[in-house]
Parts: sequence; C-alpha cells; structure tokens
Amino acid sequence: MVDYGLTLTGLVIKRLEVIKSELEDSYRLAYGSGINLEDSSFLGQNVGINAERESAIWELIQSTYLAKYPATAEGSSLDDVVALTGIARLPATKSTVVARARGTATTLIPTGSIVSVSGSSDSKFVTNNDATIAAATNNQQKITFSSVPDAGTWDITFDGETTASLDYDDVAATIESALEALTNITSVTVTGDYSVGFTIEFDGADAGVQKDEFTTSDTLTELGSPVDVTVTVIDEGGAYIDIDCTSEETGEIQAPAGSLTVIETLVAGWDSVDNLEDADVGREIESDQELKIRRDNSLQQSKSGTVEAIKTELLEVENVDFVTVIENDTMTTDGDGRPPKSFESIVDGGDEDEIAQTIWESKPAGIEPYGSISKTVIDTSGQSHTIKFSRPIDVDIYVDVTVTEKPGITVTEANVKSAILAYGDSLNIGDDVIVYPDLLCSLSNLGLSDIVIKVGTAPSPTLDDNIPIDFDEIAKFASARIDVTIT
Repeated sequence: MVDYGLTLTGLVIKRLEVIKSELEDSYRLAYGSGINLEDSSFLGQNVGINAERESAIWELIQSTYLAKYPATAEGSSLDDVVALTGIARLPATKSTVVARARGTATTLIPTGSIVSVSGSSDSKFVTNNDATIAAATNNQQKITFSSVPDAGTWDITFDGETTASLDYDDVAATIESALEALTNITSVTVTGDYSVGFTIEFDGADAGVQKDEFTTSDTLTELGSPVDVTVTVIDEGGAYIDIDCTSEETGEIQAPAGSLTVIETLVAGWDSVDNLEDADVGREIESDQELKIRRDNSLQQSKSGTVEAIKTELLEVENVDFVTVIENDTMTTDGDGRPPKSFESIVDGGDEDEIAQTIWESKPAGIEPYGSISKTVIDTSGQSHTIKFSRPIDVDIYVDVTVTEKPGITVTEANVKSAILAYGDSLNIGDDVIVYPDLLCSLSNLGLSDIVIKVGTAPSPTLDDNIPIDFDEIAKFASARIDVTIT
C-alpha cells in the first residue's frame, strides 16, 4: 500500500486516477456495487468533478512543497529561496548609446528627447540630459604609417577624387598642395611627417563643415617590407554634441553604429542624429535557470578564495561582463609569466578600483594576485596592498556575409548585423569564433535560403575558418566591421 502525503522519503501525492478510483469505491460502498458510475452518468460526472478538484489540491500541496527548494522553486518562490543565501535576481537593464546630434550651434536638445533606429521604430532611445549643440569645429584627420617608408608612392582619395601620386619622402607642404589641387577641397593645413603621421585640418571655406573620411592606396615599403597606412578621423567637423542616451525599454535593444538616425522629438535647429559606435546592449531579467546557476556558483564563494569564488565575486561587480581566473599552483613561474602560487583575474568591463577591492576581499591570504593592471587597496587597519589583474586583449573580428532571401521575405542589413552582433555578445574571454554552426545559426531565423560567411581579423576577410582566441583575449564584433550583401 502506497503512503501518501509527507513521508520519510518526501512528498507523495495522489494522482487523478487514484483519486477517481478511491471515490468510485466509496460511492459503491455507500450506494451499492450495482450503481452506474459510467462517465456519462450523474454519479460518474459527480465523481469526475470531485476527483479533479481533489487532484488540484494535491498539486497545490506539491507546488508549495517544491517551492522551498532552490532546484524546484520557480518565479517569486525562487526569489524567496535564493534570498536566504544573500542572492537576488538580476533585474532587466536598458541599452545605452552615445548619439551625435548635429544642427545649429547653441540649439538646446532637452532631456527626454527621443531618437530611434532606422527601420525599427520600437528601438527608441531617450536623451539622459539637456545638451546644447556646440560651435562648429574643423574636420581633422590623421594619416599614420606602420614604419617610415624608404621607397614607393601613395595617394589620397577624398569624395571620389584622388590626388596626384605622392612620393615616400614628400613633406607636409607637398601633401597639402596635392589635396588643395582637388576640386572638392578649398583649403587644408597639413602638419607632421612619416614618423609621427600627417595631420590634415580643413580650413578656409571648408572650416566648420562635416567632411567624409579620406582613403588611401599605396606601394610604400621599408627595406622591402610593405608599410601599412591608416586613416583616423580626429574630428568629423561641423556643429554637433554627443549625448548619452538610454533605451525606453529594458532588454537587448540593438542599435548598431550608424543606425540611430531617426529624430522622434522634433526640435528647431536639430537637423540630424547618428551613433558612431554600437549601443551597449542591455539584458532581459535573469531567468530562473540563470538564477539557479548563479546561486550554485555563489555557494562556492563565501570569501573562500577558490578560483570559482573569486570569479563569482567579480561577476557581481557592476558592468563586469566576463571574467576568467587562472591560477598557478606550482612552485615555479608558469609559461605565461605568473609567479609561483599566484592567480590572474582577467576582467572585461567594470570599474578598476571596484575590481581591485573585490579581488582583495575574496582572494586567499598569502596568495599573490598577478596581472598587467596594478591598483592600491587600503585594508581596515589602514595598510596598503597592491592588487593586480588584467584586461582581455580585444581581437577585432571582421565579417563579410552574403545572404539570399527566401521568396516573400524581406531581410534588412540591420537585421543581419544585429544577429551577428548578438552572437558576438555571447562570447566569453577565450571563446573561439566558431563559424559553422554557431555564427551560421545566429542567422538561421531571418528567413534566408543561402548564407555565405567570411571572417577574419583584418578587413575584407576571404576565409570561413574558425578564429582561435587565446585565454587572455576576447573576440569583439562591431557593426562597422560587418559588411552585408543581400541578394
């Protein structure tokens, strides 16, 4: 005979079939064994109604019983259980982005003004503070060289026009004249040389005007080796102000660079808006499963000084996204330079002083923290301690993707970029970039019939090989490094 209720082995509830059978036996005992208990009969329906209600009570008892255990609790009951160990569910957060507003100098853009992502009107961002468009500045760009060339030529292209060929030893004045010979440039000032790079500033009739970025081509070499040429925009020029913005809604609100272009709150003198960098994407409220995993990890911390404890503590620091902790428990320096009996915390995001304080509070006594960043922490007795940790090395990932739409389905460049960026955001320190199936799967829900992906760590990648990421590196994706072709 089965014992029901709270037993020595736990709670055992009665199922609907058992309850129904017991009620039928009770009815026969009370009214005789010949009564009609078919489902369609009056007594049969009465048995069914009462059995279902009693079953619901048993299930409620079971839910109440399970709600007190972390492994089986759900929702608010799980919140109550994890609170006993000092854990709280992580709330949903909003995305943040810096918007560049252009227009007439002295124009006031008030707090709460709204801008949105082109093609995604639900992706709205709100300005965090009053902002006044500043006086116009001149466009400034810098051209730098990986080494000082000793042979070859190069040229500069601006807005579709290209300068005459420039020699490897031309001076700033020569470059200035070559640029001013273009019909789309009125006046520039060029300073510098090949060792420090050439700084180019638009002036004269071009002063205070937003300008496009230069491009270059070259055959420059030093001792027979190619010289790389890089263009950096110091100031786009024109009248603008950069404004911190926060998404209206919580969650993963994407705004790839160049997509935040719609002004929802019209202000006289405010002409355009854009974002030079991708938004820092928010998160959804922590799920039950995520909360349970974090609670399990937290049970290892309690300032116990284990690798997992230090990692868990660091992940609690505000704005810390990823952490890896590597220990050297040997009596010799390891191959990566960690001293004997030391550990290295590699932390992505977060305030450096808070990170150092957290490491000090969670590390084991007498064990040396190692890393490239050094901070001073003061203990409760006023003594100073040097705490070291490291930041991951960013590995810029370039993606060229060609996608083919299925009939009747429209896919936008922004959709494709957002899917790839979401995959990039999921990668931890040391995680390799896996093209097939991981990156491919990130695009699988867009309604595509064909996808061709090329990835690399330099522009215009030609291979679809996975990209290995070292233990102290983190893959970084950005919309500006993603080229999308839709066919």
